[in-house]
Amino acid sequence: MRTRLKILLLIASLSLAACSRWNDLPLLQIDLAALGPTQVAQQRMQLTWRGETHVLENVIESSPDSLQVVGLAMGLRVYSFSYDGHTLQTGPGYLPTGLSEQRILNDLLLIHMPLTSLEQALPAGWKIKDLVADTGLKTRQLWQGNDMAIEVQYQSETPWQGRSVLINHRHDYQLILDSASES
Repeated sequence: MRTRLKILLLIASLSLAACSRWNDLPLLQIDLAALGPTQVAQQRMQLTWRGETHVLENVIESSPDSLQVVGLAMGLRVYSFSYDGHTLQTGPGYLPTGLSEQRILNDLLLIHMPLTSLEQALPAGWKIKDLVADTGLKTRQLWQGNDMAIEVQYQSETPWQGRSVLINHRHDYQLILDSASES
């Protein structure tokens, strides 16, 4: 009986996912040279997802040909990955089910990459735009068709210094990054 219930729940979940108006954003293929010269940033990441808030520490190193990220929680490695603009290589980690290195990478790229680089990397049906408030601070919006999928609110002039808030409307989570660049 339990096996039947599990199978029925799985079928129902897959059916609902198939009917969704959303498609996942694929791994962005992007020229990392657009990030500029090599820099290292420490980031405090607060992730609110599925009713829980998790605080992680990121170390992110970008160079013109690679992006290296290590995420720690209470001294334990939660994830690590490297990305060359095309291929994502992941290391050992303990991510919760449903959260992936690819999603974290895409979120970091959406926050840090220049708009023109992102526009070139997005698949058909997706668009991105930056809006600038009277204060001079920026909001970035990622749209799939007529639906806003992700919004990034910048609370400083550069995402490498200060706070950025990413709201993923599709997967119903919020990511707050407090960054301090060492370069």
